[in-house]
Formats: sequence, C-alpha cells, structure tokens
Amino acid sequence: RKKAAAAEAGGAEAAAASLASAGEDGRCALWACAGGSGGGEPALAQAWALHCETADRSYLPCDATARGGARPSSSVVAHLSCGPHGQLAAAAGRSIFLLALGASAPRRRLRAAAAVSSLVHAPKRRLLCAAGYGGVSVWEGFGLGEAPARLLPFKGPLEALSLPPDERYAAAGAQDCTLVLWPLHAGGSRDGDGGDNGGGGVGPASEAEAAVEGGAALFFGGYERKVGPVAWDSSGRFCASAGGRSAVVWDIGPPGAPPPVRRNGRATLLLGHRSSVEWLGFAPAEPAVAATIVAAAAGCRVLLYSLDQREGGEGTAHAGSLRPVAECTLPDGRRGEELVLAWGSDGYLFGACGGGPFARGGGGPD
Repeated sequence: RKKAAAAEAGGAEAAAASLASAGEDGRCALWACAGGSGGGEPALAQAWALHCETADRSYLPCDATARGGARPSSSVVAHLSCGPHGQLAAAAGRSIFLLALGASAPRRRLRAAAAVSSLVHAPKRRLLCAAGYGGVSVWEGFGLGEAPARLLPFKGPLEALSLPPDERYAAAGAQDCTLVLWPLHAGGSRDGDGGDNGGGGVGPASEAEAAVEGGAALFFGGYERKVGPVAWDSSGRFCASAGGRSAVVWDIGPPGAPPPVRRNGRATLLLGHRSSVEWLGFAPAEPAVAATIVAAAAGCRVLLYSLDQREGGEGTAHAGSLRPVAECTLPDGRRGEELVLAWGSDGYLFGACGGGPFARGGGGPD
C-alpha cells in the first residue's frame, strides 16, 4: 500500500520524470508525467527496491532485522525529497538513501542522528537536512564525495522541517509546542553517524542557555499543541507554522536582516480554525499578484489569508491577526482522512481529502 511521500522532482536530470513516490512497501518510483491537459497516465520511469521481501521472507536491512516474517517499521519509506539538481533521497528509520537515475541500487546510504521525522533538500545548494530526536542532521556537498554531517542540536523530538528559498534558516516544529530556527551558516556539533539514543550534542534548553553557549537557535512559542506544519513564503521573510488550532505567520525579516529579537511583534495569528491545522502553504509569487497569500487546512476545510491585510501593517510594533479572505471545503472529504495539498506554479491550489476527488481552486488575485 502506498502511503504519503511524494515530491516534485526538479533539475535538468529529472526533467523527463516529474513525480517521485514512495511508501510502505519499501520501494521508490519515478514517474514520467505527460504535459498538457490531454496527457495520458503517468508512466513508470524507474523504480528502486530499498526494502523488498526475499525468498526466505526476510527483508533487506535498514535499522532492524525482520523476525518471523514481520516487516520492521524502519523498512517503511516515510519521507522523500527531491533536490534542485536532480537529487532524490528517501528516508526509512535512521537510514537515508541517495538514489541515482539509471542505477537500480541506491548510490549511497547516510545515517541520521535519530529516526527521520522530516527530510528536506535546500532549494539551491547541495544541502540535505533531516530532522528527528535531538536536532537536525545536515549534509553538505553529498553529491561530490565525502559528506560529514553536522548536527543542529535540540533537546527533544522534532516534527516537520522546512527551509526558505534564501536558505538562511532551517525551521522545525517541536513536540514541546515551539518553533525552532537555526541559521544554516552557523556551525553545529560534528556527528556524521549519531548514537543509538539520538547521538550528537545536547542542544540548548532555552534562548538564554543558547546565548551563553554562543548558539544561534531561535525559539518561538505560544502554540496550543506540538508544532506540525511549517512553510516559508517565496521571499524567505515569512514563516508560517501551526500547533493545534494556533496557526501563526512570523515575520523573520528581509534577507540580510538580523534575527528578530521581539517575537510577539512579528506574529500574525491566522483566525477561523475549529480544529487542528494540518497543512500550511504560501502561494507562489507572481508579478500580477501583489498580495502574499497563505493557505491553511484543517480537516478538509481550507482557508486563504492575505498578509497584506494583517492588522497594523508594515512597520508597526504588532502585526496582530488575520481573518480568512476565502474558504473552501474539499469535495467528498471525511474528517480524519489523509489530506494532500499543493500550490501550482500558476497560482492554483490543488488538493484532495480522504477518498474524495482531486480539486483545483485559485489561480489569480480573485
């Protein structure tokens, strides 16, 4: 059964195969999608078997060994990421497999400091980040040879991870109801493999401790529950995140600006949610659309907000809150079912909920 883990492949190498998928069967696939509205079904371009069943009912090892024919949980490919230069990486447990076009076996296997909860390529550089318990493991130049990892440390488990287009920060939601940001140019503790209990260094417990240690981690609080979805706008200035019904957009500042000191003055609360927010995403920047649009989804209900209408406006001490400018419900969706949403490059928002059909909305300033 295929489960969540799909990403859009980028780069010249992956031009012919525009969609990658992975799932519970331990396999990854690359699909060639025909362009245009009259295109046919996606065609399988290449497949990799990372954890496949053998004749003696055992599985290719990852972080555990199957016993009695049972599939180890670490054999499930739970995360997939496509890089800007055609790279493709898949994570299962603590293992991260680097996949190469034209090769049936993974090109390389990396080990994160802990089981991977989120996997992200940098938008421009050859940089791969994996979040988990104890912090974010970072590999640089992994396509060029040896790639020792550095750890951006944190005390506790992390959830979703996101990098802005300008690659200034790595942002991750934490289970202690905070959003954590690390400047990517700052050094972390060196630990390419990590220990069995999370490995790496021990991160700061507070901003005061981080300042004493010379660390650069930034903590943003005030969430109702653990912070799940995290998203950046196209400029890298605004970071949206949510924990429970608390969805907040933080103004981190324009490129080159120092890290924000007064957090509350940079927060814009997205109002109108009756249940936990499961997804956040900014519309792609378009010359014809002056507004910065962010979408937030709870269940099968999607709300759209315009940051240009936030209370207080530019240059004020407190950004305040926002009410949605539009709302829609995905067709035939059932609460509790899996939610899939993505902004298209043309400004349309695509989404599906549970067993409902795929829907498209948006597409311009109206």
